[in-house]
Amino acid sequence: GIWKTDNGGVTWTRLNSTNDFLWVNDIVVRNESGTSVVYAAVGVAFYQGIWHSGSEGLYRSSNGGTSWNQVLPNYGFSGTQANPYQPSDIEIDASNNIWIGTRKNAYGYGGGTILQSSDGTTWSTVYTTDDANRMELACAPSNANVVYAVGEGGSGNDDIGVFEKSTDGGSNWSSVTIPLNENDNHFTRGQAWYD
Repeated sequence: GIWKTDNGGVTWTRLNSTNDFLWVNDIVVRNESGTSVVYAAVGVAFYQGIWHSGSEGLYRSSNGGTSWNQVLPNYGFSGTQANPYQPSDIEIDASNNIWIGTRKNAYGYGGGTILQSSDGTTWSTVYTTDDANRMELACAPSNANVVYAVGEGGSGNDDIGVFEKSTDGGSNWSSVTIPLNENDNHFTRGQAWYD
């Protein structure tokens, strides 16, 4: 679940409305016409032989966490079954657009995707790849058109699947050379698949 403080961290209260938020990957607060709207990236997982099921997707609250709505589109799989994209990262750009990087859901689908929204409820897919699972993003604080994305190449290996940059708000993407350290290791040191 999610815990909330309204006194600068002196005391905290668990939000009962988030009792089935088992994996909270990211949280942001976005100013929407003077209202602080909370977004939470929530997932489920099959971990150590047990299903940890609950809510999944991007949850949005405009009333301080009293209630939530899942706002991402569904990613279909296995015939007629569908689940929402499972977000791993939430970013807000300089123009207050919200960006979502996804990871594969518990069934292995929907990773390697970037979605973008100007209102927090209507989404456009601006990038997708089969060469990465978990997508992490960074928006330039001075220019809403500049966005970076890094995606891992697979569990347990030392490869980054993609390192991309957009200079036009996600319409087009180009590869970025992966930085290497003095030992010719890239910056994830083999941890891209995990974190």
